[in-house]
Amino acid sequence: MLDTIEIAATQLVATLRPARDLPAGRYRLRTDKCVVEFALCVLRRPVLRRRAQAVGGTLTVGELSTLELDLVPETPHFGMRLPDLDTPLAMRARSVHTDEETVVLTASGRLPRRFLRVELAAEFVL
Repeated sequence: MLDTIEIAATQLVATLRPARDLPAGRYRLRTDKCVVEFALCVLRRPVLRRRAQAVGGTLTVGELSTLELDLVPETPHFGMRLPDLDTPLAMRARSVHTDEETVVLTASGRLPRRFLRVELAAEFVL
């Protein structure tokens, strides 16, 4: 049984859906207002959770909305390596707050053919 998660320094790239309620533009991540969590799931229930810190990122809202985050582990040693995140990740997003300069959203998604779920809450500014 796997009991640890190792989050290597990596980049997370995701396509967000739906993004109809977000104003078009390119937003910069506020790294002090971002939580990214990875959960190892068995029978759709999380059995192990680990967080990663976002050290940079952007949210691009348009016809195709994308989220790009540069991640590092919050604690140095975890035990299980994250799979290469070159697999497309589709995340379902929900806007929590939107104004002229700020977008606050939550999003979640599951890596295809893997038991790994990704969740985030973040604030982006113009």
